[in-house]
Amino acid sequence: MSDQFRYDQSEYREQVAQIAKQVVQTDNAVATMAPRLDFELNSYHGKAIRQAEQEQQSKQYPRLHR
Repeated sequence: MSDQFRYDQSEYREQVAQIAKQVVQTDNAVATMAPRLDFELNSYHGKAIRQAEQEQQSKQYPRLHR
């Protein structure tokens, strides 16, 4: 195998950030809370999801997130 897979860490982080933003934008129902918490606790994306949530909240409520 001369053509090996190369792991690009910066590209992966960008993809995780995009996934997290999509999760935050589409998740606003109480019914999804438990599965989402399970997802956050048991995945590498939890930190990115929290960061995307903070960014979204700072845009919605700029006076509370200075």
